[in-house]
Amino acid sequence: MPGRNHSREFKLEVVSQINTGQHTTAHLSQTHSLAPSLIHRWRKEV
Repeated sequence: MPGRNHSREFKLEVVSQINTGQHTTAHLSQTHSLAPSLIHRWRKEV
């Protein structure tokens, strides 16, 4: 089963919300149904 593809803009928005302290990784992973490890990988890529 292939995974979902997220736009670069979406990834940047998620990472930005974490970096500015608006939301936690746990909150965003639950809100957007994303694995926390995926968000951590996006943070390293940006």
